[in-house]
Amino acid sequence: MPVEQRSTSNQFRTAGIAMLMVGAGLALVLVLFGQGGGGEPSTVSLGSDEFALGPAAQRAESIAKQGPFLLSDVSGRGQTRPIAVSHEGPEPEFGWAIFEAKAPNTPDNCFLRWDRTIKRFVSEEIGDSAVSADASGKRCDDATFPQNGEGLRQLPWEVSDDGILFVTLGDTKPTTTTP
Repeated sequence: MPVEQRSTSNQFRTAGIAMLMVGAGLALVLVLFGQGGGGEPSTVSLGSDEFALGPAAQRAESIAKQGPFLLSDVSGRGQTRPIAVSHEGPEPEFGWAIFEAKAPNTPDNCFLRWDRTIKRFVSEEIGDSAVSADASGKRCDDATFPQNGEGLRQLPWEVSDDGILFVTLGDTKPTTTTP
């Protein structure tokens, strides 16, 4: 089968046109990215500040039997902000206390633990393992906190129309970039 042969000048012309098109495409991309922010900061928000804790009635029943429960950091920022979930009263739509499970002015590795014996939260140092279920961990200080977390940073909550308990974590600073 015969093969078409092009002259050297046609090959250079074709290669030159292809390089011009690639260059124009790159220039267009750079112009579009350069104008995208207009000098104003862009805000990136990763996920929602609202976290669903599940059916309020089931959570209230569990807390009535076993006491408040703790959740490791649900904000996605490592283990710097665990929360405690507590409930008091007969109605699952009311009586919630959701708060940071870290005592103020304690080291970073000190978190709260519910002490069933004294029915109060105590701050305990976390070593290589999780917070102990009994009083065997090293206490960070002598402070204790009531079941409703009075004296600790409270988090806003709501029970939806379909009975789901939500907490708003807040204070999640978005990443801001300037082009």
